[in-house]
Amino acid sequence: SVTIKYTQTIAEFSSFTEMLNRIADIADLAAQELGINYEVIIEQDFDDDQIMQIVTKAANGTAYLDQTLNNEQFRDLLTFQPRTRGPIMVAGECVPKNGNTCENCTACSCYPGEICDPSNPTANERGCVVITPPAHAYLQGSQYVCDAGYEWNSEQTNCVPLVKCPEHAFKFNGACECELGYDWNADKSACLKVINLYYPHLACVDGWQTEVCLINPSQSETLSGTLKFFSNQGRPAGEDKTITLAPHARYQLTLNNASPEAAQLGYMIFASLSKNTCGYLKFFLNGKYRVAIPATFGKSSDDNLFVSHIASDKIWWTGISLLNTSSASKKITFTFNDDQTKTVVLAGNEHRAFTISSLFDAEKQPELNSAEISEATGVVGLQIFGGGNQLSGILLKDSTARELYFPHLVSDDVWWTGIAAYNPNQAASTLTITPFSKNGSSLTTQTLNLGSHKKYLGTLSSLNLPNNSAWFKIDSTVGITGFELFGTNNGNFLAGYTGVGIAARKAIFPKLEKNGWTGIAFANISDKPATINLKFYNDAGVAVTTGTINVDGYSKVLSPAENLLKLDTSGATYMDYSSDQDVVGFQINGSSDGMMLDALPGM
Repeated sequence: SVTIKYTQTIAEFSSFTEMLNRIADIADLAAQELGINYEVIIEQDFDDDQIMQIVTKAANGTAYLDQTLNNEQFRDLLTFQPRTRGPIMVAGECVPKNGNTCENCTACSCYPGEICDPSNPTANERGCVVITPPAHAYLQGSQYVCDAGYEWNSEQTNCVPLVKCPEHAFKFNGACECELGYDWNADKSACLKVINLYYPHLACVDGWQTEVCLINPSQSETLSGTLKFFSNQGRPAGEDKTITLAPHARYQLTLNNASPEAAQLGYMIFASLSKNTCGYLKFFLNGKYRVAIPATFGKSSDDNLFVSHIASDKIWWTGISLLNTSSASKKITFTFNDDQTKTVVLAGNEHRAFTISSLFDAEKQPELNSAEISEATGVVGLQIFGGGNQLSGILLKDSTARELYFPHLVSDDVWWTGIAAYNPNQAASTLTITPFSKNGSSLTTQTLNLGSHKKYLGTLSSLNLPNNSAWFKIDSTVGITGFELFGTNNGNFLAGYTGVGIAARKAIFPKLEKNGWTGIAFANISDKPATINLKFYNDAGVAVTTGTINVDGYSKVLSPAENLLKLDTSGATYMDYSSDQDVVGFQINGSSDGMMLDALPGM
């Protein structure tokens, strides 16, 4: 480190920016002379004998002058350490040469350990007499200065050993506090970045209810965090809930319009220090329809979101729900498959839900079938499809994959299956479609070209797959996105889930339906047999039932959850799996009244 001292006139700077420029100039000089990694200690000696010490890296000054850092960012990289006690924080100005003393001017008040006695020959220029000199300090001019390695305590009575705050912390009243967006670890030795799990849409008006779930998947670590509720405008709505979950424990909450705050709710965040958590939100109209969506940690570095399917006609409508997770406003652009564009402005932390037709003055748009949302860094969201008594939805993704999996196919008198694969790239793609029978036999493959921003779309009956196809995969020469839908021919059931990023060796199925049924499907995407360990848990995290199933290479298992192991699973509220091969799994939940259906991929 290097220490640089300079004398500073109190009235010299006219703005905070001017002071930052002076500090940056000094740090940049140190970078040029000594190197960018030097720690620079800048000591400002003011003309009223006060001393302020500022510590930063030499490289930070250079970055600020290069405009790589703005004022706020540079300020956050400075550590301010007062060596003296600073001016008394009261109204007015103490000017001893004008006759101001502690007797006639509050701005000349005495420090702790001093008394006001201007007539005392030992009084300082403010008329204060030191009764008890502060420990670990020395007198310099009219002010006491802490010894090296010491700092003032919060009462300003003594100097105490210097407490160095960890990274992402700052000193306040003698104690370290974590910066905004960070929180203490268990032993308060480090400030860790707060990780937000977003539940980007809550529906609690006009009969709608929303069920939210949070699970701690850890085998050994307790999960602690806070559920925070917000209005559509991003303002706090309702009381925060402190959540502590034991290993494997599960928390479920239903929000409905019986709550006085419910009408204000727009979205929810679970804030913790762990990314090892998962959950879902499920919004529904009792007796009509419901949809389940995984909670999300937010977006990766890509600023685009893909709307892989739009249905806007006399029968179907498509809804979009967007949440701006940043504090800055966003002007995002929808570019549709016919090259039309529409812009939507989201204020900082705003949530907005709307239909595609609302972007076109409430006119249905049957010619639209996909879109890309650009300039959407920090925006998360979902899309829903509705028509009659049917409703389904998926997360809006910013990611693509060269392999998509569709682990269950059904087309009979009761059920239909819908498939969508969308190419969001400028380049065309070659798709190889490989179906498999239930016992893992590879069936006749298809190869087709998928143009830029085009879709492979249809129901199972229209896709020309072999009759005994039980599941299939799509291999693409470029990254694509897509999803799978299941519906009933009577128009009562609809459910779907994304096909991107759902292959895994371990995952969670977060809810076993109590007032209805839960179906589980596994497809082994490896040519080797898979041993899949299953565990059924209650909300407290206690394993109710465990067991193993074996699935041959490229084979599929489909079963009610309670029949997978042929063991008693009563009391279980969710299940997880671990496999020695990559598998694709999903769950589908139906209500006992035959009206409501939802689906989730393994989490």
